[in-house]
Amino acid sequence: GNGGIWFCDLNTYDVPKMPKKLYNCHGGKVIAAQASPVSTHLMTMGEDGKMFLFNYITNTLVLEKKFISPGSDFIWFSTKVSSTGLDLVAGFKDGILRQLVLDMRNEKQIELHLVRAIKAHIGPITKLAINPRHTCLVVSSADKSIFVYNIKDKENNMVNLKPMGFVVLDAVVNCFNWKNDEVGEEWLLR
Repeated sequence: GNGGIWFCDLNTYDVPKMPKKLYNCHGGKVIAAQASPVSTHLMTMGEDGKMFLFNYITNTLVLEKKFISPGSDFIWFSTKVSSTGLDLVAGFKDGILRQLVLDMRNEKQIELHLVRAIKAHIGPITKLAINPRHTCLVVSSADKSIFVYNIKDKENNMVNLKPMGFVVLDAVVNCFNWKNDEVGEEWLLR
């Protein structure tokens, strides 16, 4: 059903009615899901390139956004990073990291806006992670590289991702584990 449940009239005695879409959903696997840090919403990302926003109190779908590339992972920034709690970053199979912001000023017409698109990888993005201090974003890719971004103070009320560098590895990273120690922060890759 390409991301939906359809009503199809299979009447063979009369002219069938046109199919009608009853429900929107992901057309494939749900890759990631996160709850809002500031509201009663849950966002999901599918391998079909769609992002859905649900209000889990009213059980309603309030936003559907389709991207041209399949999704791979996303992070909804906490209020330690985003003062509004409406900033997100999403990774896609086209190797593009998309910085997004939700406009929830009108509850009846919530919108998801692209703030910035960063093409740092030649392969699909596989995983995103933020360190425990909320100062560093790490993005891994199937091209066997990781890019590191410093999460800077907000500019124009939006999160600013400043590229710090990249590392090429011998394998694809699919998981980040953070370890705090007294000297500084380090990460373990899997």
